[in-house]
Amino acid sequence: MPHHLFSVLQDLYYTDEYTLLDGDKQASVQPEFGVKQGCPLSPLLFSIYLIDVDSLAQGVQGALTGIPDSAVP
Repeated sequence: MPHHLFSVLQDLYYTDEYTLLDGDKQASVQPEFGVKQGCPLSPLLFSIYLIDVDSLAQGVQGALTGIPDSAVP
């Protein structure tokens, strides 16, 4: 992904802040990872992430299990 596009997307998500309300109680939360719920851009970003995960996992031969010398293909 081009650095300038990554920078724009990062700025879009970096300043998010949510206010949680429960009766009279409220708390301010700043998420540190993930995509915005309901954002039309979120499915595209998730798809890009999945494509990149494949390239990062080159050479991975499966998941480890609790059994020594055993992996799930």
